[in-house]
Amino acid sequence: MTHPVTAVIRHAVAKARQRTDPAGFTTACIAALAKLRRTLDRAAGDRAASEVVDGPVAIMIRQRSQQNQARTGATPVASALPSDILIPSAASTILLDAVDSGLTMHEFMPDNSALILTMAELTAALLDNLDTPPDAEALLSRLRDDAEELDEADEAVTPHVRSSAVLH
Repeated sequence: MTHPVTAVIRHAVAKARQRTDPAGFTTACIAALAKLRRTLDRAAGDRAASEVVDGPVAIMIRQRSQQNQARTGATPVASALPSDILIPSAASTILLDAVDSGLTMHEFMPDNSALILTMAELTAALLDNLDTPPDAEALLSRLRDDAEELDEADEAVTPHVRSSAVLH
């Protein structure tokens, strides 16, 4: 049986992909990952954001790069990330709402699976959308930068995440 968080994120990814082009979908995935990182950073600090987002995202990129290299025999050139930061679109709205759903489900789970699955599904969608994985440090820097821009652009209500519950 599929985990509820996985089902929600995959459904949102499918809907978002239908509503935009590949570059717009990449931007929407980055915005969603940045929102997850920002919310964790605000609620539990940079260490929590690093443990749930930064480290696993870097590992997934490294794994995908190694798979591509094993398949092709050549070191893949990192995909460039779109330069747009937070261009509002239906796709980004769908994925940002999916992050909210993952954060809400986390409140009712005894562990961190909702956070980890949200990160993993969004990262997998991002990597599947690109020809080759991006440079990990460039993406992580972008997530931090976009999180700062989210703070400036979206001072609306951030979903309530209890500091004590962010990492169980």
